[in-house]
Amino acid sequence: MAKGGKIQVDIDLTGRKRFETEIKRASTKASSSFKKLGKSIKGAAMKIGTIPGLLAAAGLTMFIKSSIDAFKQQEMAVRGVQVAIEQQGGSWALLGRKVQDIAADLQKVTTFGDEQTMAAMATAMNAGMDYAEVLKNISLFQDMASATGRDLRTVSEVLARAYGGETSMLTRYAPIVAK
Repeated sequence: MAKGGKIQVDIDLTGRKRFETEIKRASTKASSSFKKLGKSIKGAAMKIGTIPGLLAAAGLTMFIKSSIDAFKQQEMAVRGVQVAIEQQGGSWALLGRKVQDIAADLQKVTTFGDEQTMAAMATAMNAGMDYAEVLKNISLFQDMASATGRDLRTVSEVLARAYGGETSMLTRYAPIVAK
């Protein structure tokens, strides 16, 4: 049996590039730890019984990996919308909770996860729409994505650009606009 270990991840959130590098480094460390954990569980599985033990070990490993992947997606979405708000001169300390609450509320009544909603918010802000307009229109973005079968980030970018006067992309997604 392997000895217990500890993984510590320190992330400096001052820059997006650095953040992505730290996430990748943390993911690599986690993968390495899971391999070690898998070997330990495999040894224990041999004592329990090969087939049931290996199935249990595989299930546990998959659950842990998917949990870490979901955490990474969530953190990247939060960081993306934080950067977008701050680039517009907003304060994440003042607005962050509201953004996360809106995304969580929409997750309860739509098919979109809160990380998808926050990523769409960031995309719209990066495409030129201001924070207040994004919050007013995020459910419209979701409705259009559902109606057209397009992904939410693409729709949010197209609609944000149209809001800013650039309608050429919108005609590809909603041909009736061209008429």
